[in-house]
Amino acid sequence: MKNILTAALLISSATLTLLADEPKQPLIVEAPATWKVELKDHNGIQTYFIQIRKDGDSGLLLLFQWHEPLTVNQIPEKVKDLAEAHLAHAKQTKDFKLTTDKYVIEEINGDTFSGRFAQFEVEGGVIHTTFMIGDADKIWGGVFSGTKERWAEAVTIVKKLKKNS
Repeated sequence: MKNILTAALLISSATLTLLADEPKQPLIVEAPATWKVELKDHNGIQTYFIQIRKDGDSGLLLLFQWHEPLTVNQIPEKVKDLAEAHLAHAKQTKDFKLTTDKYVIEEINGDTFSGRFAQFEVEGGVIHTTFMIGDADKIWGGVFSGTKERWAEAVTIVKKLKKNS
């Protein structure tokens, strides 16, 4: 009996160790079958890579835990700051050409998280979107690059995000 208890304790201890190494999914991400969802953990910062999987199509949505303390009320100002920094960077980059210096800022009102996004048009029919969403507990930042059609799908994914409690 003692050997069985010892074995059970060792197995449960090993199982807990293995489970601790698995990153817990902080979000429930509902994406169409044409999108691949992957969670990566880099030094405690969890990032979702959500990418279209259709041949001849492109769209990449990155979603990550925001790294500095911020409240939902600060999102509009922060998105504006990010948009201005992106615009300044784009003007200095030769490989990344915006079609105009103007950008659009709009709201994202989701099931669980809400926020704003800033969107830029890039030469070649691509759009680049920077966004922030959050609730009372956590703020998430993100970027999207792809076609307008894929952005419509990506924003639907973002609006449907839920906490994995």
